[in-house]
Amino acid sequence: INAEYMGESPFPRQTSRIPEESPLLSIDVDRVKVFVITSTDFRKINGIFRGLMAQFNRLGAAKERALVIGTFAVHDLFDLNKGEHNRVLNKLFGDQTPLAVKENCCRLVNMIASYFVGRNYFSLSDHFLGRLVQLVTGELADTVVRRNVLGALQKLSLRREGQTLMIQRGLIRWILRILREEMGRLSEYTLEYSTALLMNLCMRTDGKIYIESVIDEMLAVCRIYMSHSNQQVVRYINGALYTVLARERITSRALETGFDTFVASLMQKADPQLRVQLEYIASALSQDAGSMQFLPEESEIDEDRDESEEVPEEEEEYLVTEEKEDEEILAEFIASSQLTPEKQLPQEPPAPRLREPETKQYPCLLYTSPSPRDRQKSRMPSSA
Repeated sequence: INAEYMGESPFPRQTSRIPEESPLLSIDVDRVKVFVITSTDFRKINGIFRGLMAQFNRLGAAKERALVIGTFAVHDLFDLNKGEHNRVLNKLFGDQTPLAVKENCCRLVNMIASYFVGRNYFSLSDHFLGRLVQLVTGELADTVVRRNVLGALQKLSLRREGQTLMIQRGLIRWILRILREEMGRLSEYTLEYSTALLMNLCMRTDGKIYIESVIDEMLAVCRIYMSHSNQQVVRYINGALYTVLARERITSRALETGFDTFVASLMQKADPQLRVQLEYIASALSQDAGSMQFLPEESEIDEDRDESEEVPEEEEEYLVTEEKEDEEILAEFIASSQLTPEKQLPQEPPAPRLREPETKQYPCLLYTSPSPRDRQKSRMPSSA
């Protein structure tokens, strides 16, 4: 993977800003990959990943973190170049992988996806994105694995290639299903990230078309969550509904089920900000010729941007507290020469180059933040 894929100057030439005592300066990413593939000691594998995350979270400045994530990407920490023959992913997310290892790897993926350079890296591999979709939809409860993979997918849904794959893999239907069937059992984290992801996918024309096949499920979810106590969730649901009302078939079905009356009842008790959003939705339902003027065309949708000057707000889902054992395991791994020449992996044919991410940037009127936990960025026309 070439560093040029990582965006505008994500890797500062000077590394002195990273604390000299940080193990992140000494970690050999290639050795980590070989150790993961060849070792049967899952306790050590788990300790290494927990140690990496704990050390990373001690870094303060955005450039320090971008440098570390960039190092993971350039050295292809998850071996994404291998595609379907990826032995690193097979080891970390296999059927025989201990749950603790799988959970911490998902935390690491979520953490990396929080950064622009990390999203560039993950977006280069359709196989990896498909693996994440498979992981999240395979979880039958609101687990650590599902929450962290869902968080990562939401951040990756800012990219067109990610949006397309998620829509094709039926992620919209899955989101609507868990929002209905697991109502009352979902964490606030899952509620916020699943509804934010739903809105991102609905902004694409393909997403709107997909919603036409699940109109009743979509309208049922909207009826449930448009009056939810979590205002972030309400805004994302409003945004998703507003975007799909650009499709005549969806609008017609909403009117058939009395959705205009439902929205009017919500407006009577809504706060001023939400009332403005509901007014846009009501206008769209009335098919007012000027009502959809704030809906972006697909070509105008924001895909992602470099926020290298900011440190994303840390999320409790991927934060770990480094235990003494993790610190010792990481230090021992760095200091030792566990991978002798005879333990190196056999040479393989060169893998095909990963797809280069699109770099075109677009303004987004409905959603402009990679994280639902960022409370300061506008997401609806009312605040545009």
